[in-house]
Amino acid sequence: MNVGKIKAIVAKDIKEVTESLQMLVPIIVVPLIILVIIPLVLILLPRFIEIPSNMHQIIDNMIKNMPIIMKNKIINFDQQQLLIYMMINYFFGPLFLIIPLMVSSIIAANSFAGEKEKKTLEGLLYAPVTDFQLYLSKCLAAFIPAVSVAFIGFVVYAIIIDILTYPVFGFLILPNSHWIGLILWLVPTFSFFGLGVTVLVSAKVRGFQEAQQLAGVVVIPILAMIIMQLSGVIFLSGWVIFIIGFIFLLMDIFLLKIGANLFKGDKILDKFV
Repeated sequence: MNVGKIKAIVAKDIKEVTESLQMLVPIIVVPLIILVIIPLVLILLPRFIEIPSNMHQIIDNMIKNMPIIMKNKIINFDQQQLLIYMMINYFFGPLFLIIPLMVSSIIAANSFAGEKEKKTLEGLLYAPVTDFQLYLSKCLAAFIPAVSVAFIGFVVYAIIIDILTYPVFGFLILPNSHWIGLILWLVPTFSFFGLGVTVLVSAKVRGFQEAQQLAGVVVIPILAMIIMQLSGVIFLSGWVIFIIGFIFLLMDIFLLKIGANLFKGDKILDKFV
């Protein structure tokens, strides 16, 4: 395997992202909203207004399916502490996964549909790499930034949350085992899912914008997770996180195999050039 050429293609695609305002804006703005602005509002607002009664019902729904060992950690919390702790950990958990999904989808849309639109992929076909190595390079160019943005974003999120909530709790609530599971297991599997779907979409559409819009369907599983957890249908315990990650891992393998099959021989010219 020509590792040097793969690195060169990955570096080229990532450089294109850093030079494109169209891609950089959502990659910066969306994490800023999810990881900074919304948590600030959530933590600071209860200090100035009374917490609506329906919020207590939502928290009760979330706690209903919580394992006993986790309930024991919050048994002595007051209403403000309970609201902040549950939202910071269990509402923002699935919401956080939008970030790697979005980043991998945007970059994959540019790497596949964008190259198709600009008619620049054909030149890469003459590079001394196999079809699979070229496909792998394109996938890594989307996966590496997605995971990196998620990891860096979590560090920023944890620092902000700990600074704001230490006066409320008297201890640091992040990082914890729940978030470690999300970061190390769900972030990679969801990132691959986003780029896998985008590769398939890119084979059918004409350009970057269309691929990016259609690939937006990847957020549906996250919205479903948020709704089911808020309504008390599921609770994102360690085992649930593992099962969800394993299901997405299987889907990732399936999607990436299909993508690799599309990105082969004459099919490249037919689907991506």
